[in-house]
Amino acid sequence: KKKKNQKERTMNPRSENRMLKVKELEEFLGVAPATIYKWVDEDNLPKPYQIGEAAVRWRLREIEAWLEEKKR
Repeated sequence: KKKKNQKERTMNPRSENRMLKVKELEEFLGVAPATIYKWVDEDNLPKPYQIGEAAVRWRLREIEAWLEEKKR
């Protein structure tokens, strides 16, 4: 149960600096993780940012720009 004065956390999915985990990117694009990494290896998807030894993230704005470019 939340305290009365505790603010709810909200995440704006269109935030300028929003970073996506592979699971979020998988859901966003509707493809399997293997496809995501294959596209990265083939330079068909923006490269992720390494944020730890075993963690990577993609910038939402870069993925959205990539999708727009694919539409052309």
